[in-house]
Amino acid sequence: MAIEDVIARITQSANDKKSEILREAEQEKNKIMSEWQKNAADFYEIERRKAEHDADNEKRSIVLARRLELRKELLSAKQKIIDDAFQKAFEKITKMPEKEYQSFLEKLMKETAAGGEEVLCKKEDQSLLEKVIKSSGKKVTLSKETREISGGFILKNGKIETNVSLETLFETKRNDLEQEVGKLLNVF
Repeated sequence: MAIEDVIARITQSANDKKSEILREAEQEKNKIMSEWQKNAADFYEIERRKAEHDADNEKRSIVLARRLELRKELLSAKQKIIDDAFQKAFEKITKMPEKEYQSFLEKLMKETAAGGEEVLCKKEDQSLLEKVIKSSGKKVTLSKETREISGGFILKNGKIETNVSLETLFETKRNDLEQEVGKLLNVF
């Protein structure tokens, strides 16, 4: 066998080995690429679902926040309606004609005075309260002491005072009526 034949066989064998190594490398490369593509597709799908879920949660959160904001605005508007209604009622009583106001005070006097108390009122109502005391038939005396109230009176028996001022009456009635008015307006 000639040296050229040996070199040709060695070259052929090396080329065959090279081809086999390249084929195996190509197969390994394809296998790795296939696995990476599958992993990338899985990762993409997981991240896409996560992003959709996060977006849905964010959207839901924004909608809930807006609903809460709108409910607060509605509640505030309804509360303003209630405030305005009580303010108008208060103004209506404080601006009653004198005869109606006197009848109103007589009714309060009959309902609250036990007898023996001193009656305190605002300075402008003293002459009117004199008439109220006489017509109510209650054994009370009008005090020379006055108070800064918008109307009504205060019954004083020693150190004990019963506040029958318009402010106190409205505050008490408001607490009672506000729940009912709120229910009518679907506030509570």
